[in-house]
Amino acid sequence: MQQSYNVFDLEAEAKAKANEDAMWDKLESLIHQVFEQNQQGKELIEIWKETLIMAPTVTANSTAYQCGIAEGKKEFIRNIYLTIQKIESN
Repeated sequence: MQQSYNVFDLEAEAKAKANEDAMWDKLESLIHQVFEQNQQGKELIEIWKETLIMAPTVTANSTAYQCGIAEGKKEFIRNIYLTIQKIESN
């Protein structure tokens, strides 16, 4: 029997929120372990920094699509850096 979702079930909502928070905490911890506590991860993020972040987002011949892709790559790396800083500040 399938259980229906009850929007007014605050206990279930709190449990779902706690599970989601725990998942994000674990994800942040793993990102920190891989990219800050591991020599290969440190090397990889430095390579990404040089090849993705330092490359220009827009060039004279860039299309809007290409600019969006380039910025998306940079955002990916920035989010890793921000996660590392967040974990280290706690």
